[in-house]
Amino acid sequence: MRTSEGYPILDTWPATSGNELDARRVSKRHACIQVSDKGVILRDLNSTNGTFINGEKVTEAVLKPGQTLRLGFVRSGVRAYLAVAGGFRASSVLGSVACQVREGLGGLSGDGRALRAGDRLACRSASLPGPASVPWPYVPDYRRHALLRVIVGGDAVDFEEDELQGFFARDWQVAQADRMGVRLAGEALRAPGRQCSLGVADGAIQVPPDGQPIVLMADRQTIGGYPLLGWLHPLDRWRLAQCPARHRLRFTPVSLGDAQAELREFYRFFGRA
Repeated sequence: MRTSEGYPILDTWPATSGNELDARRVSKRHACIQVSDKGVILRDLNSTNGTFINGEKVTEAVLKPGQTLRLGFVRSGVRAYLAVAGGFRASSVLGSVACQVREGLGGLSGDGRALRAGDRLACRSASLPGPASVPWPYVPDYRRHALLRVIVGGDAVDFEEDELQGFFARDWQVAQADRMGVRLAGEALRAPGRQCSLGVADGAIQVPPDGQPIVLMADRQTIGGYPLLGWLHPLDRWRLAQCPARHRLRFTPVSLGDAQAELREFYRFFGRA
């Protein structure tokens, strides 16, 4: 598990949903915990507020002292996010309590160490008037075919037209994935050369010499030398982050203006306009 506050988050949708249910009560966004596909068991030792699953499918409920929260293996997707009313208490590093394991920053101990059995997570006190949940139309189904939107740009003008169109026409498969990026597998693309490294952003789609695209994610590097085909739509990065190995997906182009409008609509839905 990993604590996170604001960034880096791989799946924005559930993390934002959980924080929004909390924020409506305490008017603040808080740290949450990313849970892997293998599940987790937590026991409440000190707090009278929290979230638990007690034989019923709920998004938010009260965890009483001595009760155990058990999250099993995922049915779809590969990550979940656990938020508590009031938020988890942890020391801030560079303005965030996000846990960056690779660089050894943040997290529960401030040194980037991932959570492990026996760790105690302090929570801020907060009132919880009653249970709440995300409306079912807004609960994503990660088992569905993934059609991801791409803002074409970067070095796209240097790709041969048939290669660029082929990227959108072909089926791709998740070959490898971690918090740094997702490596795809499929019919190789022929990428143009690049003479120098440039800054890269979240969702940047790199095409290395082997022609298998790499989509950069939350723990990406800051510069890269591979040609850039474009950027994954900000609201589709979470969908890619929930794709397990060998999951099939395709891409479709989207304009920058449409992507910006959809992102603003997303923030307005959660009261962040």
